[in-house]
Amino acid sequence: MVSKRITERFQGLDVGDKFRIQTTDYTIVGAFESGGKAFESEIWVDANSLASSAKRESFSSVLLRVKDQNTLAALSKRITDDPKLHLKALSERQFYEDQQGIASGALKFLAGFIFFIMAVGAGFAGMNTMYAAVARRTKEIGTLRVLGFGRISILLAFLLESIAVALVGAAMGILLALPLNFVSTGTSNWATFSEIAFNFRLTPDLMLWALAFGAIIGFVGSLLPSIRASRLRIVDALRA
Repeated sequence: MVSKRITERFQGLDVGDKFRIQTTDYTIVGAFESGGKAFESEIWVDANSLASSAKRESFSSVLLRVKDQNTLAALSKRITDDPKLHLKALSERQFYEDQQGIASGALKFLAGFIFFIMAVGAGFAGMNTMYAAVARRTKEIGTLRVLGFGRISILLAFLLESIAVALVGAAMGILLALPLNFVSTGTSNWATFSEIAFNFRLTPDLMLWALAFGAIIGFVGSLLPSIRASRLRIVDALRA
């Protein structure tokens, strides 16, 4: 049995195909899904047959399912405390996180680095846009000052305008990223050289974080141009 994601990523692993382990040929009789769990990085075969083909008579791990959290805690303590077993009890999530090794950390670092570079670029782009807006609207600023609007009002007006534009941009980015929910890919575990399949998920929490970061970038990028706009003298603004 081969996970559906494995069949999509590698040729020759469709139902009916054969692959070889050592000197034994295995025929793929089905493809399975497990709701996005780590099992979708695996190929399942008969344990005794695989042990004979790989010439390994021992198992590196055993998966158990319990009824509730109380049973889990009791079973974990019993396994860990038994000196005859020499085993370590881990949750399924923790086990697969340990299996990922440095690959997961490297992917997170790469994503964070790309995010930082794009955030800096977006901040400078927003700053340049706001400086241009201030330069084009100098007379408008002077007129508002003549009508009685104070420096703080001018500052807040430009800041709120920039934040609104940034929120619109963040919302468009979220819409463009929505199709990634249907994308799955994988990478190799650099420690065990096994396959790690994963999918992208755009959750409501991530959307809120994206909007919040967009607002922050809009605020930071427009702060200096907004301060410049608020400090323009009325006479100089009207003469521009």
